[in-house]
Amino acid sequence: MVQIFRNAHGVEGLHLATDCFSEEVERRIFSANRRYKGSRNGRESGGPTGPTSWWPDDYTKLTNLIRDCGLLPGYVPPNYCLHLKYFVGSAFCHHYDSRHRWGEVIVGVNLGQSGVIYFVPKDGHESMLPPGMNSIRVTLPRRSIYIMSGASRLDWMHGIAKQQPTQPPPSWNKQNVRVSLTFRSTKVFSDVYLKRQHQIETDVEKQAELQARIDSQERFYPVHEYGGKKMSKDEVERHRKKANELLDKMDRGEIRAQLRFEQHEVTFPLPAACASNGYVTNGATVAPAAAFQGGGRLLGSADDSDNEMKKAINASLRSLAEDRATRRRKKDHSGRSSSDKGIVVVDLLSDDEEDQKKESGGNGKMSPDVIVIDD
Repeated sequence: MVQIFRNAHGVEGLHLATDCFSEEVERRIFSANRRYKGSRNGRESGGPTGPTSWWPDDYTKLTNLIRDCGLLPGYVPPNYCLHLKYFVGSAFCHHYDSRHRWGEVIVGVNLGQSGVIYFVPKDGHESMLPPGMNSIRVTLPRRSIYIMSGASRLDWMHGIAKQQPTQPPPSWNKQNVRVSLTFRSTKVFSDVYLKRQHQIETDVEKQAELQARIDSQERFYPVHEYGGKKMSKDEVERHRKKANELLDKMDRGEIRAQLRFEQHEVTFPLPAACASNGYVTNGATVAPAAAFQGGGRLLGSADDSDNEMKKAINASLRSLAEDRATRRRKKDHSGRSSSDKGIVVVDLLSDDEEDQKKESGGNGKMSPDVIVIDD
């Protein structure tokens, strides 16, 4: 059964879903052949090869799983993916993922072995940490997916702790490595997608949510991949044209955006509109995923080419407003969690001040029994 932890370990905007799919799916994605372009600090980066259709079906299915299980219903489809291997002893120093190069959220999928992601607040905001701690560490179990949005994306730096497996690896992970898939949407692609969604949305409330997300993202101008140089107006227009062309292909079905895992491959009930072949049958368009650096590629690309303001609007969390309202209606008397159709949701930052006081015991600190999510 999927368990979703909202604002994991008290880090606002960090959402984690555990036990998302079967071990067979994990093995299949983990074992897929890839070219690697070299190693750094014990990590190897790489990605799939091929023409426009290079994007693996399983990656598209992962994108739809993120929406279907309720982890992020308003997920902007990624058009870039980084595939990394973490060997024992390897790590990744804390950093920001550029808000000028990438869109609203960062998504990570963990395969083969557990790992630990840690969060460090920006300078001058050390009071965000629990007393006596210099970071917040979150365990990423096998087959888990995490979302960095809002404050976790903008106000905290994140890094990967030294890889030190505590559990025996599965038999198919001979090297005892951890594979990480990081999905991102490039800045211009994300902007174009949100504006297209706003144009076709008829619900006034959802239109307002989309406009808030658009306004928040427009605070960050697009930059080039290398060097961080600001794009000219002409360059932005060229990228917008490419983004629209790619989204048109998705809408026409030239890129199979509606693929989903089979029911036996996931741990929650799929939407009723899904047929046995994994496609959506009601005509709804679900945008797919794509790929990234190392040996990866931009979705639709034919080659391998391809830090601070006052707390920004938590626009990414606005996309969860509808889901949040649903969870409020389903809350049990404790106000902490809800369960529906094989999905358990735990919100570690309550939506109202009174619930927040109850959860923290009145002292403003998250109670330990709530924040522990280690498997």
